[in-house]
Amino acid sequence: MSMYRRLWPDMISAVRVDADSAYQRRGIDRIVLLNNGRQLWIDEKKRARDYGDFLCEVGSARSWDKSGPGAGHRIGWTLDPSKECDFIAYAVMPNSVCHLIPFELLRQAAVEFVEKWKAADLRYPRLARSSSWVTANVAVPWDVLWRDMRAVSRRHFVNRLELPKPVQDGEQLTFYYK
Repeated sequence: MSMYRRLWPDMISAVRVDADSAYQRRGIDRIVLLNNGRQLWIDEKKRARDYGDFLCEVGSARSWDKSGPGAGHRIGWTLDPSKECDFIAYAVMPNSVCHLIPFELLRQAAVEFVEKWKAADLRYPRLARSSSWVTANVAVPWDVLWRDMRAVSRRHFVNRLELPKPVQDGEQLTFYYK
């Protein structure tokens, strides 16, 4: 909680969401309430060791091998458009470091670059097992992740920026898109 307080000094509370709930299914582990009325939804991930990379979950299933997923295959959380969190708090425990990653930007980068990431990761798929699921992951070096997130956050205009004709209401100009 002290990490969140350092990020948002005007924070009122940081509520942990542990129970199986609609919040959890939407990728929300913590709700940060700010003094200005905003709510930030955080998905918290932990790495027990520092491998110098971000572990991108590309899928999960009841079984998985080198040939691919078995029964019950689902898209991994990194690529899942139904997740609604604002940020991923990605903690690397031995270093006491937490990367705060804007989720939608991360997801867009993963969608665009996941095939390149897989090709570059000689150990893909990196399988992790729980009691009922197997996840397939690709390791993405931090510098590659940040570079690719910057690439998807930047778009070029064709020739020039064309805005619709503004509607004036007093001193205010408003642009309406059809």
